Amino acid sequence: MRAFTLIVSPLFTAGGVAMIVDGQRSGWLVAGFFGLCLLVALVEPWFPKPDVGSGYRLVITPDEMACEHPKRPREAIRWSDVTRIWYVTTSDGPRFPDEWILLEGEGGGAHSRPRRSASTASGTSSRGGSPASTTGH
Repeated sequence: MRAFTLIVSPLFTAGGVAMIVDGQRSGWLVAGFFGLCLLVALVEPWFPKPDVGSGYRLVITPDEMACEHPKRPREAIRWSDVTRIWYVTTSDGPRFPDEWILLEGEGGGAHSRPRRSASTASGTSSRGGSPASTTGH
């Protein structure tokens, strides 16, 4: 998008200047707007970039797996309680997490999808995932 702006803005700025020379007052608006677009496109590489880190932290121990986040409650599940592992992708990226590994157990689990319902019990997730593997007790 930046390359497009770098090519088009000078053309429209020149068109605005030509309008000013012909005596059209609206040329100031055209030249000013596209001149500003050109200026932004030129200095944009030096703007600070936002931190897109999600803040999620995965903790794996021999006994459990946990998902931690500074603004959410800790979610954990013991390995012996895992009955199903889900891999879920969403279209939320790249600004938000868009890949999830959900570990499901009979008493809950470490996941961010709605609680287990009839549709999730049959092997389809309400968020579009599918079981990667199933372990039974």
